[in-house]
Amino acid sequence: LDALRHCTPPRPPQELPQCASGEPPSLCAGVRALLSAPCGDLLRDGFLEDAVRTVGLVRTDRGIRLFGGADAAHMVRNGGPTDGLYQSPPQLADALRAIARRAAPFASYLELGVWTGWTVCVVSAFLSRFQGPHPAAPFRAYAVDITARRIAKGTRALFAQLGVQYVDVRTELQGVLATGHVDVCLIDAGHSYNHVARDFGTMSPHCRAALLHDVFDFDVFRQAKSAGGVPAFWARLKANVRDKSRVLEFTGGVDVFPPQLGIGLLLPGPTGTAVADNASLPLPWVIGDRVLAQQVVKGQPLPGMQVAGA
Repeated sequence: LDALRHCTPPRPPQELPQCASGEPPSLCAGVRALLSAPCGDLLRDGFLEDAVRTVGLVRTDRGIRLFGGADAAHMVRNGGPTDGLYQSPPQLADALRAIARRAAPFASYLELGVWTGWTVCVVSAFLSRFQGPHPAAPFRAYAVDITARRIAKGTRALFAQLGVQYVDVRTELQGVLATGHVDVCLIDAGHSYNHVARDFGTMSPHCRAALLHDVFDFDVFRQAKSAGGVPAFWARLKANVRDKSRVLEFTGGVDVFPPQLGIGLLLPGPTGTAVADNASLPLPWVIGDRVLAQQVVKGQPLPGMQVAGA
């Protein structure tokens, strides 16, 4: 009920993004559906999942192993390497509903590591529907990356209609962060442990709530060069949050094993931001099987790992 209280009325047809020639048709159609849906539909089980499937998933060799048998059928059939969402429909839908129920209203969103820009369009469209019934200012969104070359021209045109600004991480990000807190941040850039730890350390003081992508991705975890990657960092981050009600996890895809992708959500803490209680993350994360730990990382120690019984 609180989330519905913050819902922004649907856009009338004349204010919806126009799907011009050259824009990805399924992406534009999905965004229009989110912006025009009744408030109740946005939080109804099944609606968001179907919207994500309608937009389409990226075509990848990981296919069924990544999305599961049913959702792999929704990979974009005739698209190029810049077409499709690199998301599990149930994971993304569950995460968006949860953050709307727990953290609305929203005035801004930032995505670090946007790749082709499809996710930032979908998430911006959804969050912009929870600004409150009478928004005081247009919704602001930032697509942050080291290069825009993977973002198709048509997707950039959709950015403009959604109020999404592309931001170069090297030359423009600090200027954006200096303007004040962002309501929701999604961190999905470098996937090694050190990369995600650096990104979270930079972003969390400026984000009211933080989403991390690939927190249960077994393929990322087992890569020796990633040092456990996002899953290891997420485990350590959770260990350093005292109020566990701040931590939510979305694994979806029950027909996928070993687990893939995964979204973690850290809600605001005492500082009103996504900073962990122990900001320096002094507590280790624990893995219960020494043999498994050695097999997964090929004998290399992981940052912050403690093997139970060692």
